[in-house]
Amino acid sequence: MWVALGLSVSTSLAAKGITFGYIQANRLQVSKTEDNAKLGWFGLISDDSGVPEITKVQMLFWTILAVIFVVYDSTATLQPLVASALASPPAFPNLKPELPDLPVAVLVLTGLGQGVYLGDKLFDAEQPRITGLDSSAAKPGDTITVMGANFGAKFEGQRVELAGTGVTPETTEWSDASFKFKVPGKLAGQDWPREGKVVAVKVFVREVASVNESKLTVMP
Repeated sequence: MWVALGLSVSTSLAAKGITFGYIQANRLQVSKTEDNAKLGWFGLISDDSGVPEITKVQMLFWTILAVIFVVYDSTATLQPLVASALASPPAFPNLKPELPDLPVAVLVLTGLGQGVYLGDKLFDAEQPRITGLDSSAAKPGDTITVMGANFGAKFEGQRVELAGTGVTPETTEWSDASFKFKVPGKLAGQDWPREGKVVAVKVFVREVASVNESKLTVMP
């Protein structure tokens, strides 16, 4: 039990330290209070933008499993103690309550879940993520807003790629969670096809590609 508590406290402190470090380095922005309020309890298994994270789900699952085991084992241990105390004279006068020992397998899996969570936090804090575009279709010259996370608190040479072709984003309204760019008049030096073209939108921050991409249909 002491080991399990130590793992939980260590994981919590390490996670806070990682987040604080990235905020100080301007790699993250502090989440707005209203955004966290909207997530509610769902925030236990999702990131700040509401996207579920498997590492959080895994850590929460093993933690809940460990709690269930402790409650079950404690109940089973207390039953003979209560029966002994109610007997006259006590059936087992020397029997004392003790905290149960977690099985080694549960302890190891809980520790692994928390370790993976911290590892993902270290990696994911630097990797941009796209949650969507304000429009799924556009024409050359239209302005598109990209929404997501980890774009950087300020513009430092970040770029957008449309089907592999680089596009310079607008920097006047740049934030860690959104920015804008104009659809170029040509793609890789070629006019847009008359039937239109679906392109993949990716974001690069310090040459680190976003973990996902979004689709945009461009009509001439």
